[in-house]
Amino acid sequence: MEKKSAPTKFLAIAGTILVWFPLLAPILLSIILFLQRQIWRIDYLMPAELFFSFLLGSGLLLWATLRAHSRVKLVAWGLGLASLVLYVLGIILVGMGGAFLVRDLFKQQRSTVQS
Repeated sequence: MEKKSAPTKFLAIAGTILVWFPLLAPILLSIILFLQRQIWRIDYLMPAELFFSFLLGSGLLLWATLRAHSRVKLVAWGLGLASLVLYVLGIILVGMGGAFLVRDLFKQQRSTVQS
């Protein structure tokens, strides 16, 4: 199986988006509320409420990392964190792992095309 195949890239992109969603949603919604009503409110528990987005995304990312044989430890360690603070750190680690994986998958393709 090609380690940088289209399904692996799709898994990496979809997983990264789903992993970052629980952290970005409260920030983006707070900015929208501030722009509309000049009120600054942020729901710091929303990342925990959106746990299933993170769970699905991290599962896709773990699958992609195993297929690509890249960044497995970073994603796996991110999945192992338990408390709310560590959970948010885990989202960041897995999201970074996904972003790095997406970059790695497309970086090789660009250098191959340029050659």
